[in-house]
Amino acid sequence: MNSIRIKTFVQGFHYSIVKRNFNLYGESSRSNNGGLANLHGLMASLHPNLALSIFYRNYGRNYQTTYANAIGEGSRPINEKGLFTGLQFKLNNFWEISSYFDQFRFPWMKYQVSKPNTNGIDGFVQVLYHPTKKLNIYARIRHRDKPYNESESIERSITNVYNISRWNFRLNINVVVSESIRLRNRIEYCSYLRHGLERENGILLLQDITYKPKESKFSFTARFALFDTDSYNSRIYSYENDVLYYFRIPAYYFQGARTYITTRYQFKKGMDLWIRWGTWMYTNRNNIGSGLNEINGSSKSEFRAQLRIQF
Repeated sequence: MNSIRIKTFVQGFHYSIVKRNFNLYGESSRSNNGGLANLHGLMASLHPNLALSIFYRNYGRNYQTTYANAIGEGSRPINEKGLFTGLQFKLNNFWEISSYFDQFRFPWMKYQVSKPNTNGIDGFVQVLYHPTKKLNIYARIRHRDKPYNESESIERSITNVYNISRWNFRLNINVVVSESIRLRNRIEYCSYLRHGLERENGILLLQDITYKPKESKFSFTARFALFDTDSYNSRIYSYENDVLYYFRIPAYYFQGARTYITTRYQFKKGMDLWIRWGTWMYTNRNNIGSGLNEINGSSKSEFRAQLRIQF
């Protein structure tokens, strides 16, 4: 059986210029087929309470690379142009505002977008309030507008492309109860609208607790969450603590509850054991997953353990 080997050769250069409160940086690259990719940015401290960030990217549709990982809407730096602008403003010792606006364009067709020269935007605003070292509250709004093929499958030679509108609203409260206990409370709402379909909604409420005494060999992080979304389209992502060197950002969708606990025990210096258990409990599903991964039932659980020995 003959095998085909594809060689990818990429050459490029990068730079970084720092002068006082300004940092100008960037990178240019060319693949062996002639495809070009550029990214250039500026970070500036305009005032002790005001920071600015500007980032421009231009990834050619024929740019080829294997391991590159750059900022963009796609999973690879290819077929995309965009301009990102971010601001961080500290009003006083208690209040802080962060925001960004990203506008991008896809010069050529891509997955689920059967039309060239499509555009999208991604906007974000967050207000942070931290009156004390033990209390941290922030409210966040994010809006994304990205092109996708029309939802209905119609037999014709031309597929219309419409933008999907997604809004996320979040309120998060972090409280330090004591030196050993920290609490996190969060409520997040999602709104999803696609051409030809009704608006979908989702909501997530979660409670996290972290127990980590200074002198104790035992510590843990636990969560209990309730979620209710119309479908996978209105899913809500949330980071979860896991064993060492591992993390998860699962999607919460459909209707149900989520519980997990991650524990750590230090037998002695250089020897640690992590154990993690979690479960999903759905109230509107009789089976979970599909194909070989299908589960007959309304709940699923996972277990993970890790032992680290340092020499």
